[in-house]
Amino acid sequence: MLLTKENAEKEADKIGKIEYQPNVTFTSAEIDKLDDTEYSNKTRTPFYDLRRCAVNVSPDGKKMLMFKQSRQGNVQYSFYDFNAIKKALDSNSTNDRSFRYNDKLAEACDSDVINADNVPNGQLQGIAIDNDLNIYTCSDGENNYNCRAVISVIFKSSKRTYSYNVYGDIGEMLYYLHGQVSDLELEIEGIQILNDKIYIGMAPKNQDIRNNAFIYSVELSDIHEI
Repeated sequence: MLLTKENAEKEADKIGKIEYQPNVTFTSAEIDKLDDTEYSNKTRTPFYDLRRCAVNVSPDGKKMLMFKQSRQGNVQYSFYDFNAIKKALDSNSTNDRSFRYNDKLAEACDSDVINADNVPNGQLQGIAIDNDLNIYTCSDGENNYNCRAVISVIFKSSKRTYSYNVYGDIGEMLYYLHGQVSDLELEIEGIQILNDKIYIGMAPKNQDIRNNAFIYSVELSDIHEI
């Protein structure tokens, strides 16, 4: 999500690089970005009417998954060599920082797919990849029987998708909320794979306490193809 000069929120439609600094806010103009996102695929065929994009880098730092969604609801997934992405972002050349004109970026895209049955084609509340390039997505749980989230995994080798319910007691969360509520519905805010764990960010759906955030973790070894 980007914040424009008019302080209006806008969904991100480009990827960029910033160096984290505590208590610092960056505007879009201050971020090094890659242009022409609609051409970010192996053949540089335009993916028109882009609404938003999101990326995730594999834990070993070798590959980057790029997710794009159009205003019509179409989606495209592309895998890139992350070193090529970093070189493009560090370049002072306008052509180098363009998915449309940088030949090396096109060469660095080793696969892409549009609207396949084996990849999510709707809204995502979190996306990640592991070193084997399996795709992990996360969505809200049913909030019943302590089901707090649903992780879906698209296994690259078989192209099959499996879903896993994530269960957890909210007692500790309620304790930290100091009695502000007696029950809690949670919304997923993101997913990240680090070392041997999957981390899931969650926040209350209740706007009055939404500034509180929590992180669940799941053992990566618990997720495997059946």
